[in-house]
Amino acid sequence: MLIFNLLFITQAAMAVPSPILFFFFFFLFLVKLALSDNIQFIFQGFKGNSIENLSLNGASVITSTGAIRLTNYSKNLIDRAFYSSPLHMFKTHSQNASSFSTTFVFVIVPLDPQIGGGHGLAFTLAPTQQLPGARFENYLGLLGPENNGNFSNHVFAVEFDTATGLWVNDIDGNHVGIDINSMNSTVSKSASYYANQTHPIEPLKLESGMPIQAWIEYDGTQKIVNVTISPLFVPKPSRPLLSAPVDLSPILKETMFAGFSSATGKLAGSHYILGWSFRMNGVAPPLNPSRLPSLPRPKNSEKIRKEGVGIGARSGNCNALTDFHTGTLGYIAPELSRTGKATTHCDMFSYGALLLEVACGRLPIDPNASSKWVLLLDWVRECWAAGCIVEAADPKLDNEYAIEEMELVMKLGLICCQKMPEARPTMREVICYLDGSDNLPSDLSPEYLDVYGNKLFAGSCSSSLGFSGINSSTMGGGVISSGSLKGGRH
Repeated sequence: MLIFNLLFITQAAMAVPSPILFFFFFFLFLVKLALSDNIQFIFQGFKGNSIENLSLNGASVITSTGAIRLTNYSKNLIDRAFYSSPLHMFKTHSQNASSFSTTFVFVIVPLDPQIGGGHGLAFTLAPTQQLPGARFENYLGLLGPENNGNFSNHVFAVEFDTATGLWVNDIDGNHVGIDINSMNSTVSKSASYYANQTHPIEPLKLESGMPIQAWIEYDGTQKIVNVTISPLFVPKPSRPLLSAPVDLSPILKETMFAGFSSATGKLAGSHYILGWSFRMNGVAPPLNPSRLPSLPRPKNSEKIRKEGVGIGARSGNCNALTDFHTGTLGYIAPELSRTGKATTHCDMFSYGALLLEVACGRLPIDPNASSKWVLLLDWVRECWAAGCIVEAADPKLDNEYAIEEMELVMKLGLICCQKMPEARPTMREVICYLDGSDNLPSDLSPEYLDVYGNKLFAGSCSSSLGFSGINSSTMGGGVISSGSLKGGRH
């Protein structure tokens, strides 16, 4: 309809005198410029008509679930995905590059989880989609040894590098860096994130096989680039990982292509993009985790399930708790995205999330809830802090339950979902509480819990607060340990 209307107006304009015709087309030109200054797009996965706006090259494909797979497990690959239309990076009559922001979710799955993969991916703004002279390995398909560092490249990138390249001065094999015309990063740091202003920085393994969200923001007025990352189920940290003074005005051309480039070498891995949004002169539209495609299955997923990501596997129902492919993010322990290693502590986090889901009748992550209560952990804990934890109970139960039993299940769910893995109880201990063999301590309160919700509390998590040697006098340290949950009936 829009095209039809424009065609009709244009045909009508052709019938009027030329001065009016000139102003008509000049007006259309100004409208086009205004629209180009404020372009935005969002991909909640990559399916349907939206993929017509993407240009893929190399081995890049759209998976059946709607994710972009940039590389497969083959070696020495260069693969890219770009937004097909060029972006106007300068406002009309301005010499300063415009502000922009972008956010995306990526997953990196190494060919061999034991030795790691390579070599990473990068978000880039480039003058062309072809990037002549680009090489694989640590050049990530952006540049090569012949042009690395040349001002004429006009390439801006943020790299998520998973292999150390000595010839580009990489700091380690798991870092994030800002690149200006060179793969020798202007600034870089080991991949990590700030959970909040009071907690220390948390390490994050880029090739854990878990979804990671990145935010890249350029302030054209202050001339600063900020880069922030975190596991997908963690809200955007208020403090960026990288914040560097960078003037992109001499780097960017009038029009640039935005997209992703990835490469493998002797080391290989699959690099996926699950969702992506971008906006000029504003904040990029937020991505909805519930609408993103399911995660790719890691090569060692069968081994992980057999070794017991596990409560579910032992009960014959592992999919609800731990199957990476289904993408049930609310059941995944936070440390699993950092280390990529499944443990019995991860099992207990999943079990706690399941307890809360059963008791409350909603999923661990509910994007339709108010922004304050998207995470079920937050909702239950706040109800407990307000003295009415059963307010979080499933309304479909119509109050037909024993209040004491409902309170027990909810409190156990929160205890199992504590941030510190060693603070979670064992399954044996949980069973003792559920069957009445043991009682929860009478002075147990939500203030002691360090649950992994929107608000991470600033209590101490020293190594002394673990399973052994703990008594009730240590409970004020910010976590509830399994050792402090003993005592039984008296």
